[in-house]
Amino acid sequence: MKTIKLFIVILFVLLSRFETSAQWVNINFSDKYEAQQILSYKEALYVPAFAKLLVDTSGIFKSTDKGNSWNRVKRISSDFYTKLMAFSVGATDYIFAASDSGVFCSTDAGLTWIAKNNTIGYVPFSKVAQADGILYASKYLHTYRSEDLGESWQEIFFDAKNRGAGAIIKKDNFLLATMVDGSSDFLFKSTDNGLTWNSVGSNMYQATCMAVLGDNLYAACGTVLIKSPNNGLTCSIVSGLPPGYNFLNIKAYGDYLFCVHLTGIYFQHKDSTNWHNASSSLLPVFFSAGEVDENYIFASTFERKIWRRPITDVLTEVKDQNLRPTYALKQNYPNPFVETTTISWQLPEMAHVALKVYDFAGREVETLVDGKQTKGHHWVNFDASGLPAGVYLCRLQANGNIETIKMLVSR
Repeated sequence: MKTIKLFIVILFVLLSRFETSAQWVNINFSDKYEAQQILSYKEALYVPAFAKLLVDTSGIFKSTDKGNSWNRVKRISSDFYTKLMAFSVGATDYIFAASDSGVFCSTDAGLTWIAKNNTIGYVPFSKVAQADGILYASKYLHTYRSEDLGESWQEIFFDAKNRGAGAIIKKDNFLLATMVDGSSDFLFKSTDNGLTWNSVGSNMYQATCMAVLGDNLYAACGTVLIKSPNNGLTCSIVSGLPPGYNFLNIKAYGDYLFCVHLTGIYFQHKDSTNWHNASSSLLPVFFSAGEVDENYIFASTFERKIWRRPITDVLTEVKDQNLRPTYALKQNYPNPFVETTTISWQLPEMAHVALKVYDFAGREVETLVDGKQTKGHHWVNFDASGLPAGVYLCRLQANGNIETIKMLVSR
């Protein structure tokens, strides 16, 4: 009997592993290192990783066969902390690294690295980004700009202040930058290729990465994902993702937004409010990095493993699901709030909309909207400056559909 039970246990484990490997493949990355980032660029993978043993050193690893084999590239001055970014100008490919000893560049796929620290010094940098061939490098309280691929840098200012950018992205014909320091004005806009910046507001609090999908701007702000349909003027918190854990990266791919989260890799179609977990068969683990390219999804875990899964497998799983947009009342932002907050909602068709606020006892406080509205995204500002602190309910009623959210007024 014990032999039969043991056989059943072994068979269950083997079948579980087979099911996982049918979706995800554990590629041959050394368990001596923990990935900080996974970058896919021009048929190669680049992984800056921490060494887990004191006798070893951190470094950057490269694979040209989708992770089946790895080689350590030449060390830059210090490899303890490194974030990579790659792009091309003409026929030349550039890989830039923001590290704890400055900014470095490779034009030979990581074989050699050249310091690009004139005027900015060999000091820790947290991020390097580019838009239209212009580089941006940021550290705490400072952001720099280079028009000559890092040969020289000039500091840029945000409303005449030294600020450290968490993310910089191009949208339409302008740039948007989020700040990771300060107590207000966290989103800025530039219409002159990053020379001058003006505040858009404080909606995207300390975002470290951004993505554009359709007309919408997304920003990962610590443990929440923020969405804006109008370049940051109004924002709402995206619902449906696990609360309380940090976002590591967000990236638009085709009609989908992918979110690398501490608890998994999630994706959503641009016309849907449903989130799908592409990494559910790997659980329970925590994730340290992720990447999406035209062929695969890559995920690294704190177990010091890197996994690979064909992206077509993931999208095939949801292609037959109903992706019609639904009536959706988004969580107000900010929440809690002192005086004013923004409430937004999505309509899949024209509808008569009634949007009302009630106190927690069910008494109507204010009617914000009462009339016909067209299909699409709508928002309104709610002023609670004359109301006492407490919990309030906001109810959306449209074509027989009812959505309700809780709002907290604090004093």
